[in-house]
Amino acid sequence: DEGVPYLEQLQELSHDARAQMRQVVAATREADLDQELAQAAHLADAAGIVLTLSDEGHPPEGKTSQVAAHLVRESMANVVHHSGADRVWVELSPVRVSVHDNGRGAGRSRAAAGQKTIADSQQSAHAGQRISTGLESLEKRAEGVGTVTWGPADGGGWHVTFVVNPVDGADSPALSMVGDTVRPVSEGALS
Repeated sequence: DEGVPYLEQLQELSHDARAQMRQVVAATREADLDQELAQAAHLADAAGIVLTLSDEGHPPEGKTSQVAAHLVRESMANVVHHSGADRVWVELSPVRVSVHDNGRGAGRSRAAAGQKTIADSQQSAHAGQRISTGLESLEKRAEGVGTVTWGPADGGGWHVTFVVNPVDGADSPALSMVGDTVRPVSEGALS
């Protein structure tokens, strides 16, 4: 009987170590945006979720494209496993990538729509549990090339958005494209 607490602690440590190892493996894998979009369509179809894709072009190749691909991967995994959504929208442009679902979202008191903090993400009601550190690792991946935000979306659901940093000295189309709301599109539905 004295050993039970130690066994429980060992079991918890083992679980945490496995989770961390999965994160390391996932974080080091290369990601291709087109492959992730195809996988997103497959996941959505298998889960009975209608996926709508709006593709106005892809972010630049290299680190920026990698962040976009990882965002699609992480967001779709979260939609399928946690959101309870029956619709998801993926919007792509050279300066912005966004995934928005119509699922449970998070409590409005946690964060303003479209915004988050680490504390908010750790206590989020999205899926009734702590958000995976996958979103936090996306934020780290984006350092130097853009900004990743996530949180409850206006009108319900959840969004994850990556906005590419403007090129120094250039007019930034991102400034006119970043809004408070990710709006659904009516074309390009995938099944």
